[in-house]
Amino acid sequence: MTNWVQDFLDVPIVYEPGTHFAYNSCASYLLSAIVQEATGRTLLDYLTPRLFEPLGIEGARWEACPDGIHLGGTGLWLKPEHIARFGQLYLQQGWWDGKRLLSEAWVREATSLHIGTGRKKPDYRGYGYHFWRSQHGAYRADGSRGQLCIVMPDQEAVLIIMAGVTEIQEVLDLVWAHLLPGMQDRPMPPDDANFSELAGCIDALACSPLGTNGLAASAIADKVPGVRYAFSENQLQVHAASLRYEGDTCEITLWDRHGKHTVKCGIGYWAKSSMPLQDRSFPVAASGRWSAEGSFEMEWRFIETPYTVKIRCTFEEEQASIEVAEALQSGEPVRLHGSRVLT
Repeated sequence: MTNWVQDFLDVPIVYEPGTHFAYNSCASYLLSAIVQEATGRTLLDYLTPRLFEPLGIEGARWEACPDGIHLGGTGLWLKPEHIARFGQLYLQQGWWDGKRLLSEAWVREATSLHIGTGRKKPDYRGYGYHFWRSQHGAYRADGSRGQLCIVMPDQEAVLIIMAGVTEIQEVLDLVWAHLLPGMQDRPMPPDDANFSELAGCIDALACSPLGTNGLAASAIADKVPGVRYAFSENQLQVHAASLRYEGDTCEITLWDRHGKHTVKCGIGYWAKSSMPLQDRSFPVAASGRWSAEGSFEMEWRFIETPYTVKIRCTFEEEQASIEVAEALQSGEPVRLHGSRVLT
């Protein structure tokens, strides 16, 4: 079994520590390992009575390595309002509900500039202890794909953004261009008309399902349902797959080392089901359509995460291929090739 701590320590140190910046989530993992070694508790167990419970944060989860050490730099599951409480704690210099949870000295030290990042983007003005320095006196904690906790001391504000993007700077540019100028030092008077307009815009926000392109199915669609295809060895560890229709819903069933899993895919709408990954199931909303080229295309949106997976299934005679790509990921998709299983 791989020892993640030892693997990290085996990497040669190229520069004198503290002289060069390198974004490294493995270093955050090592901090989690240090806490667990020193206290005999996982990072989540250690933080729960000291941080999460006082902040009223319930249901937090943290993914762990095979040795049971929480990942530290990633894999923490929190609700947006919980992240806002964390940001508010820092805005209040470590005070929460009349109690000090963090020392003022630590808050100042953690959010101060300690090293330049070498990045020329305006909101990457240096790094503290897991905090990025931003424009306008702000600092922030960043998560994958634009999950942001922005603390703005000058405006006495905390902004939480749950996005699914590749370019965080573009999101921050919108904050400074549109939100910041509207922030005032006193409450604005009630404006029912503008509030109703805003509420309408929010209600209309939605991710559209895949359109059908006027095609209910392709010429091969009638030959595919119920047929099982076995795949050669692949990095997704999927052994076989099949499609089945029921009205305007397509069910795709996958077999892998964990067993058999079925995801419902709506034709022209989002169908909700779940997909087991690692040690738990993730809610997924999926939509699909037949393309003009005869492939079945799907989008799987893991609705508790910023991740969307695009899948294309192509069938030809007795063969099938599946391409899987993370929607925001550049590079080549993962390709699976298989043959029809005779029954």
